Amino acid sequence: MTKTMEQVIEDLHTSMKGVRGIDPPVPGDMPRLNTVDSVDGIVRNFVSDVLTKFSMIGTNGYTNADFLNFVNNRCFMLNGLFIGYDECPDVTYTRGIWNTPQYLGAFMRLMNAPGDCRTGVRDALMSLANDVVKTFVANADGPVEQWGWKLDALAQSMTAHLLGARTIDDLREDLTV
Repeated sequence: MTKTMEQVIEDLHTSMKGVRGIDPPVPGDMPRLNTVDSVDGIVRNFVSDVLTKFSMIGTNGYTNADFLNFVNNRCFMLNGLFIGYDECPDVTYTRGIWNTPQYLGAFMRLMNAPGDCRTGVRDALMSLANDVVKTFVANADGPVEQWGWKLDALAQSMTAHLLGARTIDDLREDLTV
């Protein structure tokens, strides 16, 4: 029996057969890290948290250093979630073969900057946090309706990258084929 291209791609993202060091299969009610909804939700929560924490600077003793520490810790945690390399407590998602330094980590390096594949997601998210803050600072005086799309584009781009696509449009194209 010959597998179709769709089956091969599905296996790449979900099969754990013969792979050591990957989380064991979990019950079906756990969201998977190979779906747009799951990944997009994680990315948008990250963007929201970055904006919330950034806006807290200067209130109740919250400093730039506190903000940078938050971003660094969250990026390390999400790196562990997506790649499974670092400590990641309370993993509530199912990882697949894609979620390894050899696949996702290497892809993130291709999409962002050269370096260690084991920290590819962390570094990409640090860059995203920087872009989110820059966008907010440059546009905060105007109505969010005029610049909020920029944050949406940043989130969509990161979601696409975490799922192995260059752009969200490429991902949508792959899903409709």
